[in-house]
Amino acid sequence: MRILTTTLFFCLLVCAKGAFAQICTGNFTAITQAQVDALGSCVLITGDLIIFDSATVDPINNLTALAGLVSIGRDFYLENTFVTDLSPLSTLLNITRHIRIVNNDNLLNLDGLENLGMTSARDLIIQNNALLSDIDALALTAIDSFTRNVSIRDNPALTSLDGLANIETFGNNFTVNNNDALADLTMPLLEYTAGSLNLQGNAILNSLDFSSLAVIGNNLIIANNDGLVNLDGFPVLIIIGNNLTIQQNDVLVDISSLAFLAAITGSLTIINNNALPSLDGLQNIGIISGNLTITDNDVLSDCEAICRTINNMSVAGTTTISGNAGLCANVIVVDFVCLVLPIELTRFSAVAASDHILLSWETAAELNNAGFEVQRSVNDGRDFRADRLGRRRGNHSGSQNLRL
Repeated sequence: MRILTTTLFFCLLVCAKGAFAQICTGNFTAITQAQVDALGSCVLITGDLIIFDSATVDPINNLTALAGLVSIGRDFYLENTFVTDLSPLSTLLNITRHIRIVNNDNLLNLDGLENLGMTSARDLIIQNNALLSDIDALALTAIDSFTRNVSIRDNPALTSLDGLANIETFGNNFTVNNNDALADLTMPLLEYTAGSLNLQGNAILNSLDFSSLAVIGNNLIIANNDGLVNLDGFPVLIIIGNNLTIQQNDVLVDISSLAFLAAITGSLTIINNNALPSLDGLQNIGIISGNLTITDNDVLSDCEAICRTINNMSVAGTTTISGNAGLCANVIVVDFVCLVLPIELTRFSAVAASDHILLSWETAAELNNAGFEVQRSVNDGRDFRADRLGRRRGNHSGSQNLRL
């Protein structure tokens, strides 16, 4: 039905333009308003349409002449113009390759692109558009994938990326960087990105929804998002093909939704997340093929979630843990916390008397325990010697007292 409607629409447009309608063969670049207007008879452009304002006179401020354009055979670039809206492009049904919208200081939205009928495009670049507030029109198109890169960056007024809500796959990288007004990122249908997913420097971003995303082919980078509280938007993420970096997210307190993550084929880096108290969410990682770096997270005191990886010696590269808090302070402390013991100790006390010390402890379980060795020092802790072994061995639980 969509194909029939599109064909009929094309036919009507050509007929309406009559003798003036033409197929414009080749690539076209317009750098002035007059050159844009000169393309007014084109219904189909077989190559690129590049609108790039580089003139000191006759600046490009509207696309009115392009009303009736149906198809662009290769790339569409709109750069450095004073265009305020794309509504004259509402007849456009196809852009075969790149869509690049960059440095258009007066552009408010992408309304006009809503009738694009192709299901896939190659690249989407939306960058440095000072007043652009939304890209909602893209959600009305038939596009459900991009075969290469999508980059949304440095658009200070952009509040929504709902225009990408229907995207299912990216053939390479997806980048959302430095969009100061962007508060949420909702892409519930995205299942796979072959390259990297990069979320950096979005000052008030506080909500993510990647509820179908299972595989990231390259890197996942979440950095410098000052409003991001949790990673609940990644509930089914299983595999990261290269590095996972979580860095300098000032209010991030919870990464537990990463609990399905089973493998990181590169390095795991967690740095300068000053509100993060725990690494809960990383407990099911079976292998880290690169380095493990956990440094300078001011309140991070619970690193038990990575014990499985450490105990199985599953970190192929270097392990660096430092500058954190409590039981995650450094690599020596974490190694001790992660040490697998044959007992589960629930209580321990030492009471001094006139001529002895009474040690008392209690275990919830003991499995193949050889006993308890108590060491003491008579020179203020400079040297220790083993005093005796607790008498009970084997598999037990309960209380034990020892008098020294």
